[in-house]
Amino acid sequence: MSRLDIVIFGATGYTGKYAVEEMVKLSHKYPEITWGVAGRSQKKLQDLLEEVSLKTDENIMSIKIIIAEITDDKSLKAMCDQAKVIANCCGPYYTVGEPVVRAAIASKTHYVDVAAEPLFMESMQLKYDKEARDAGVYIISACGFYSIPNDMGVLFLEENFRVRNVCFQPRLRGPSFMTRRRVLLKGPFFVIEHGVVKGLNYLLKNGILIYLSIHKRDNKYCANFTNPDESVVHRTQRHLHAVEQKRPVQFKCYKKYDTLLTAISEVVKRTIFNFLTRFWLFSCMLLKYPHWISSGGITEEGPTENVMDSMTLQVDLYGEGWTGAEEGKPNKKIAAKVSCINPYRASVVAQNIAALTILKDIDKMPPRCGVLTPGSAFKKTDLIKRLNESDMKFEIIKISQT
Repeated sequence: MSRLDIVIFGATGYTGKYAVEEMVKLSHKYPEITWGVAGRSQKKLQDLLEEVSLKTDENIMSIKIIIAEITDDKSLKAMCDQAKVIANCCGPYYTVGEPVVRAAIASKTHYVDVAAEPLFMESMQLKYDKEARDAGVYIISACGFYSIPNDMGVLFLEENFRVRNVCFQPRLRGPSFMTRRRVLLKGPFFVIEHGVVKGLNYLLKNGILIYLSIHKRDNKYCANFTNPDESVVHRTQRHLHAVEQKRPVQFKCYKKYDTLLTAISEVVKRTIFNFLTRFWLFSCMLLKYPHWISSGGITEEGPTENVMDSMTLQVDLYGEGWTGAEEGKPNKKIAAKVSCINPYRASVVAQNIAALTILKDIDKMPPRCGVLTPGSAFKKTDLIKRLNESDMKFEIIKISQT
């Protein structure tokens, strides 16, 4: 039985519906790509194809439907047996992602997702990296707006000169929200400090002082911003250091605020909130009354499509490095931005293009397969070029002397 190129698992979910819509658009440019949808309900999948057909004015009712249940390993294996690449849209990944990874490896099927959960991603590397290498498959998480803009963005900066350190600052225009997800109620993200991920954190000069500091840039106040991208970028830099003996880029995340008082108050609120989520009672209250406990920051349902279409996401990347020998202080500075409209849609566009890139550019990817980050897997591919032709733009803003 010939395999489909890409199968979208969890297609009837919030993210999965976007993925199906964007796959229809992508198939116009790449008509040779074969794809299918998978989930646990035949009726819901058929209804989805009908809905997307009407929305896109494209009849996709003949697209193959595969029935797979996250609690049924046999059905997951049967699904993966029918695909070259699985695009997993079924989360939260820490609680339901591992069976899909395991089935993909067993079927020798490549895997991508849009996970923004360091604990899941790092545990998959610790558990399955060797098995994935032995199977000759790529397991690549974080292929959405977490963490493609930053992980690939650092490599984008390095195309111009050897970068020593990078800081990024996101700017989200439009309503602010977070959908309630149980896996995010365990406190701040952290990095596994043993096994293959040991020694991951390449901190900037002054280490913890910079982690806690608030500094000014472009008339804005920048405060430390806990973000899963740090874990992903650090893993990429560790991989490139081990494989290419490349000097690791130091990377730190900040968020911009208009005033110093706002920056300080937001840092204090986030610190208190993260501390409280470590307690069972607060987590239960947050699960039961998310909108009230979080002062509107967390909601039961995802945002409407109109709300998402009114939002733009821009990531500002600031780096410094060398144009000549890597000696002394860096002699160049660089600024870049990665931007998109509707972060959810941009996420699945990036995931679909990541799956496509595996199919098209596998000869440009590391011969040593395994559980990889986007940067370590797609560094030499045309992923950024394809993203620039879609909904995510990578742009160099300025290069200057230090």
